[in-house]
Formats: sequence, C-alpha cells, structure tokens
Amino acid sequence: MSTTFEVTDTSTPSGSARLRRRRTVIAAVAVFMLVALAAIITWHHLDGKYGPIRSGPFGGIYSAQNLVMEPDASSPRLTGGPDATAQLLASLDNAGSHSVKVTSIDTDDVVTKVRWSELHTVPGGPVSGSSAPWRDFPAVIPAHTTIRLLITIQRPTYCQENKYQLGAVFYSGSYRVHWKSLLGSHITTIGDQIADIRLC
Repeated sequence: MSTTFEVTDTSTPSGSARLRRRRTVIAAVAVFMLVALAAIITWHHLDGKYGPIRSGPFGGIYSAQNLVMEPDASSPRLTGGPDATAQLLASLDNAGSHSVKVTSIDTDDVVTKVRWSELHTVPGGPVSGSSAPWRDFPAVIPAHTTIRLLITIQRPTYCQENKYQLGAVFYSGSYRVHWKSLLGSHITTIGDQIADIRLC
C-alpha cells in the first residue's frame, strides 16, 4: 500500500502579490476618505441653508406701564419699586430657506421671560402685526418668516446694591437664541433694536 502526502506551500507571498494587496488597501482607504469628505461637504452645504437667525424688522415698547421718558427725552426709564417690570416687543427672523426650531432664549437678572407669537400683518396695519396668542418656547419658524417676541424685563437686584455708586444701568438689548438645524444645535446672539432703557 502506498501513501501520498499533500504538500502545502507555506512560503510567503511573492513581492508582486504583496504590492498588489497593498495597492488594493490604499485604494480602498482613498475611496472611503473621498466618500466621507463628499458626505461632510454635502451635509455642511445643506445645513448652510438653515438660518441664519437674526433680529427682525421691528422692536420697541409693548406696554408703557412702569416706563417713563427721561427729562431730556433721550431714553425710557423703568419706574416703580425694586421689583418693577416692563414688557418689550421684538422680532426674530429666519433668513434661511428651511424651517428651524428655536428651543429657548436665555434669561438673566434683567430679561426674566421671553414668549413668542406668530406675526400676522394686514395691508395698512402696523408692521408689528395684530394680536396673536403668546406662547412658550419651542417655536418652529418657517423659511423666510418672522415671529414676534414678548420680552419681560425687570430691575435687577444689583440696582439696590449699587444705589450709592455713580452711573446708570441700562438694558443691553441683546440675548442668546438657541436653535436647531439639520446639522445640530446653534446659539446666536441677537440685538433687538430697542433703545437703551434705564433700569436704575
């Protein structure tokens, strides 16, 4: 009886085989990187069509309660006790070609509350629109659309603390808007076009 043996070639691949394999790996990595780069560029391009969020075409005093003009008529002044409040009307624009979602607007010692409503205008009517229900955030703003903002301000506690120091404290007229687009979350600082209001 004869016995046969199968011999397995355990030698290392030839130089040309190793080179072919290396080129294949490099080509695959290069294709993957090109596809990933194209996807990132496309994603950023699409996200660029969202926003920007910016100050709208109007802003001013919503209610004259607790506000009087300074003697020189240069600016309004908040009157009343240490907890005096006033309400301002501002507007917020979505200048992009897609809807965005405003999740919140920052509050602080001066801006204590911000609500929003849709802007409804009629020919010959006020640019600030007609009355509409005020709502809490979030707010979805369609493309090329403006919403109204009702901003409540108050005299901050540091007015009492600094009452013997020289100099007046004014409402800054700016706030931070948190909003979402296709790519993610954004924060934009907005100026509301409202004249300085003296707080103390």
